[in-house]
Amino acid sequence: MKQEIAKYSYIMIFALIISSVFNYLYQVVMGILLPKHEFGILGVALAIFFIASVLTQNTFSWSGTRRMASSQMEEITKIFKTTVVGNITLAFIVSILIIIYSYKSETYFIPNVLVALAIVSSAVTNSYASLLRAMRKFQPIASANIIMALLKFIFAVVLVMLGLEAVGGVAGLLLSI
Repeated sequence: MKQEIAKYSYIMIFALIISSVFNYLYQVVMGILLPKHEFGILGVALAIFFIASVLTQNTFSWSGTRRMASSQMEEITKIFKTTVVGNITLAFIVSILIIIYSYKSETYFIPNVLVALAIVSSAVTNSYASLLRAMRKFQPIASANIIMALLKFIFAVVLVMLGLEAVGGVAGLLLSI
């Protein structure tokens, strides 16, 4: 058992390091490609996303992981469905609040609509990640984290270079999810 835990720890640490490199490159390249005011818009949008996504990462997802890991197979389906519905409900509530808060802003409305879509999308992926954690399927989680960070970097760079500016940076996040 201890060897199995150690093996998965190495996999998750490796994935964290690689995805952190891509996330760092994303920030650096966005800082280089975007004008200051557009980089500021991107920073605000990312801050809103990360703050709001805490709800779907830390409420139903982790409690769902714990419950699914200690349950029988027939009960796991019910817990998983509850996790998905709970995460999506929270994501919709937060997304509506974000859109209401920013609907009058010419600058932030479109980035925040993309943030709202990303929050709802990440609510679903967080639910599936909780199931994978409960089933001790750490390799798919590690792979998904690396691929998501890489795709965010690639999509954002391409979209920003195509002239979408901060919206392209946020769209890269949404597309990666």
